[in-house]
Formats: sequence, C-alpha cells, structure tokens
Amino acid sequence: MENLINEEKYYYELLVDLLENGEISDSERNILNKRKEKYSISDSRASEIEEFAKQERLQNLKPQNDSETSYYELILDFIENGIVSESNRKILNKRLEKYGITEARAKELEYFAKQEYLESKKVKFESEEEKEYYDFIVDLMENGAISENSRKILDKRKIKFGISETRAKELEEFAKQNNSASSNDLLEEGKTYYNNGEYDKAIEIFKKAVELNPNEYLNWQWLGRSYYERYSDGDEENALNSLLKAVELNPNNDSNWYWLGISYGMNSQYDKEKESFLKATELNPNNADNWYKLGISYFNDKQYDKAIESFSKAVELNPNDDNNWDRLANSYQMNGQYDKAIETLLKAIEIDPNSRYYWFNLGILYYYNERYREAIDSLSKALELLNIEEEEDKEDFWDTDSSADYRYWLGRSYYMNEQCQEAINYLSKAVELNPDDYFNWYFLGSSYLDLKDYDNAVYSFNQCIKIDPNNEVVRDILQILQSSNGGVSLDGVVSGISKGIDTLNELSGKINPSTIGMVVGAAKLVGKFFGGSNKNK
Repeated sequence: MENLINEEKYYYELLVDLLENGEISDSERNILNKRKEKYSISDSRASEIEEFAKQERLQNLKPQNDSETSYYELILDFIENGIVSESNRKILNKRLEKYGITEARAKELEYFAKQEYLESKKVKFESEEEKEYYDFIVDLMENGAISENSRKILDKRKIKFGISETRAKELEEFAKQNNSASSNDLLEEGKTYYNNGEYDKAIEIFKKAVELNPNEYLNWQWLGRSYYERYSDGDEENALNSLLKAVELNPNNDSNWYWLGISYGMNSQYDKEKESFLKATELNPNNADNWYKLGISYFNDKQYDKAIESFSKAVELNPNDDNNWDRLANSYQMNGQYDKAIETLLKAIEIDPNSRYYWFNLGILYYYNERYREAIDSLSKALELLNIEEEEDKEDFWDTDSSADYRYWLGRSYYMNEQCQEAINYLSKAVELNPDDYFNWYFLGSSYLDLKDYDNAVYSFNQCIKIDPNNEVVRDILQILQSSNGGVSLDGVVSGISKGIDTLNELSGKINPSTIGMVVGAAKLVGKFFGGSNKNK
C-alpha cells in the first residue's frame, strides 16, 4: 500500500504488530480506535488499511518450499468444519518433525490454511438481492436455527427479492455451516491461547465462541477452564457459572463434571466438589484423572479408606504417573499403614528419582517406623537434590525453609541413630538457617547433652527458653544442668528429654508427609508438648 501518509503508516505498522497472532483482540481493538482518532483516520480508510495488512500477512504466511507446501496441503485435507481433529493432529505432529518445520512456522501455516478454508466457504452471491437476503438469514438465525416468527419474515423477503425456494435453502444452509465453522475456529484459536498460558486472550476468544454458538458445551467448558486458570478477582464465580452451563448442555460428558468439581473446590464447596468427581468417575471409570481428583476430595475429607480406593484405581489405570503413587502413599500414611506407605512411595521414586520431595517424605516415613539408618539415607538424598536445585537457581532459589527443615530432620535422625556428632553438624546448620525454630535448638541441645558437652547444651536449651519462655520441661532440664556442678545426677535430664521426644514422635507421626515440607514449622509448634525418641539412655 504505497499511498499511505505518515499517520496512516504509523497506524499500519501498529496493525502489523497486533496481527502477529492473526486476530485483533478486544483490548487491542480499543488501542487501534484511540490511534485512529488521534491520527484522524476515517473508519472506511482504517478498514482499507486493516484489510491490506491482513492480506499482506496472509501472503507472508504462504508455503515457501516443497516441505511447507506438503505440510500445508495436508492441513487442508484434515480441516473439517474449521478444525483439525486430535487423531489428525498426531499425524501432523509426526510430519512436522519429518519436514523439519518449527512449531511456530507450523502455526503460521495452519492459520493460513484455515483462512483459505474459510475463504472457500464464503457464499458467492449472484445478485445484490441474494446478498441482502443472506444477511437477513444471518441476523435472524439464533443458535443455528430460524424461529417460526423469523421464518415468516424471511418468506416475505424471499418473495420480494424474487429468490427461488431452492436457492433460499442453499443460502440458509451456507449460513448454518458458516455459523458452525466460525464457532469451531474460535474454539481452536482459544485453545491455542489457553495452551500458551495466555488466559486473558483465551477468555476473550471463548466469549466470542459462546456468543456465536451458546449451545455448544465445549465453548462453555473451555471458557470456565480459562477463568479457573487465570484466577483473578471474580473468576471463581465466572468459572463456576460457565461450567454449570457446560454440564447443563451435556450432562453425560465426564470432562464437564471433572472441571465443575475443580471449580467447586476453588469456591470452597467441597461436598459438591466430591459429588462432581464421583459423577465423572461414573461416566468415565477408565479415566485415571477422574479417580485422582476424587481421591484428593476423600483425602481432604479425612476419608482415607476411600482415598486409598480411588488412588489405587488411578494407579491401576495409569501406573506411570508418579503423582498417583505419591498420593496413594500419603493416604496409607494417614491411615496408619506405614509399611504400605513406604512400599508405595518407593514406586513414585522409581518413576521420578530426582524428586527431593519424595525422598524427603520417604525419610520421614522411615523415621516414624524407627528405621533411622534408612531415614538418614533418604533424607541425605533429599538434601543432595535440594543443594543441586539451590546451586542451579542461586539468586532465584525460593525454598529456604526446606534448607533448614531437611537438615533438622537429618540431624534428628542421626540423633535417634545414636550418632550425636553427625546430628550436631546438621542441627548447627539448621539453627544457623532458622534460629527462631524451637525444635532445632531442642535437638541440638539434646545432642550436646548426649556427648556431655554441658556448656553448649545449656546454651541451646536457653535458646529454647527465649523462644518459649513458659516451657516447663526445658526449664526443669536447665535447672538440673545448672545444679549438676553440685553433684546432682544428669539421669533425670536424659529421662526428661527421652520422654519429651517420645511424645513428639507420637504427634508427628500423624502429619501428612506430602505437606510436611511446607508445614513442618507449624507441625513442630504443635509438637511443643514435646519431642523425640524411643531410645533408651
């Protein structure tokens, strides 16, 4: 377009940038309207410039070599009603690799193919009267159908414009096909934005799809999913309403119930969440994800037997998903079946041996089964993986709490295994990383006491008192320590610590190992009624 003046060039360049994804979103349209007004460009002139920009973009998207041409022609063969099916998508992905075409270029070629497809579906009018009659059909059509009242209006226009019955039916059929194809095309476009994590754009597109075809349940389902993923103010209600509409339109689709359950959970309606996942498993009992989500609902409701049943089904259907094994292990743990929990968590580790969370949880399970050597090995592996992660991320590393917690549990396990010097090494680092944690100091003091390093033991227990001034057990320990120079036996100190540790073991054994890494601080506070060991001294 050679006759653009300066302001029109600026407008055109902005259009080219905004058309990179193929379409202009509502927010981008608002920007264009402001520029149009600023540059004093008329509506008709702006439309001309935009049409030129779109056509130029399409020309640039054309296949550039034989491989791209073959891929493009395959897309054209696969497009049905404006979309490519999942099975055909798999074939395209294989050809993508064969032809050496990048994913970005493949998207451009597919967009070009879809535009060509839509162009081929455009109605070829034989007269202005036919075009006007067709426009009336489009305006009067609702959800792909013409009401009785609208039909009477069309019949009058048909007679007025001299359009035959046969031609009128052809034009109406074109209108129905274009309505469906446009809706499907929007659905696929929205999915692309969704899969790229661009939820704002996805929501805009799915809204248009819903407006164009409000009776298509997939339009509502994907709109609800996008609201859920975006999770902004008001999105909880919008997601729920969209997914309720999807279920209303197709109550026999398990995916509708699955996402409705997720939405209910987001809205803290846990009974309805569970009911939705139950319905999803009834409709499609062969979907592992349905059972997984149902298991989580039962788990959160402390119905561990039913959680075990659900996660066992998920494992049966998809044994290669480590999350299924991990959740099953958590359920066994909370149900008091510790040996089964260990056996199951080891399956998760087989699948993902580099998960520090799994190794950490395994270490906790071994600890509460009094298998301290195995606890040390597992927790050491967890710390090794944590150190690697910390080194790779460096300044961006966020999980500093785990750095202290992993060392705390390693130190505690060494203490229980009667390796007090090793316990001191790890617990000293734990108090350095988290000096405000009562139990870091408590077990450090206990370890020093075992080694008869009374000065450091007194110092550590004094730190406990600073954190918890009203703790009578530690006060009693300190009193005995401070009077020990007068010949008082320290047996009472050791006995008191042992008793306290036994209590903490009993309490901590009920903590869910999957979340202990995040809430171990809170768990330790609960354990202020004390902590530690079945070890006799």
